[in-house]
Amino acid sequence: MKVLLIGLFTLASGSALSMSGFELEISESSHALKASRNYEDIFVNDDDSVSILNPKFSSPTGKGSLSIHPSNLSGVCNLFGYGQAVSSSLVKKALCPSCIGNYTARSVVIDFNGKFESFDTSGYTKNKNVIKFLTCEKKDFYQGVVVSDRANFHSNDDGSTTIINPAFKINNTVYSLSSGNDLNSICTLFGYEEAISPSLLKKSLCPECIGNYTARSVVVDPSGKFESFDTSGYTKNKNVIKSLICN
Repeated sequence: MKVLLIGLFTLASGSALSMSGFELEISESSHALKASRNYEDIFVNDDDSVSILNPKFSSPTGKGSLSIHPSNLSGVCNLFGYGQAVSSSLVKKALCPSCIGNYTARSVVIDFNGKFESFDTSGYTKNKNVIKFLTCEKKDFYQGVVVSDRANFHSNDDGSTTIINPAFKINNTVYSLSSGNDLNSICTLFGYEEAISPSLLKKSLCPECIGNYTARSVVVDPSGKFESFDTSGYTKNKNVIKSLICN
């Protein structure tokens, strides 16, 4: 049976008990005004988290903006007005891919409170990395349950439902779901209660690929939220979920 979500929310802050709805709205708006907007883009993911593309920090030297070093990830999320970082979502990029040998480009280190801590002056090499994508939880007073519809659905004769080609969008990209997931977690993601494990059908993530490749799939946690990318076994035989029956 599909779970009915009728305004079931969990209170996430005891201090909110003494605040009116109007005061909550003012408090959240005030927080949002203080948050940095120095990034290339931002995207809402299927679990209602957000992914920040190419976060930057205005240089304390007054010379443009600097890329952010992947140091304190929750501090980076705090800088942009969000809650805890989903560290397993981190995607890095080279600070200066066109540079040869050593160079003097620098990045910024952010502390836990979302404040400038220092310049990263270590390792001026072509392989020096900064943040390309980082996923952050929203800093809300109330956390609801998000149900995805990123799949095709078929109603079965026994009242169960077959979920076909389930997927998950994060970092503005839609990924297949790894067959290594806990299957009950997949059903939770789509608003159902329990997986019928023997019903699982798999498919190759990249049947046209030859040898090793860099395609990836997604693993979700028991609540249906993003947990990690499945980065194991970049081979032609790497499997993802084709269909699964849920009650």
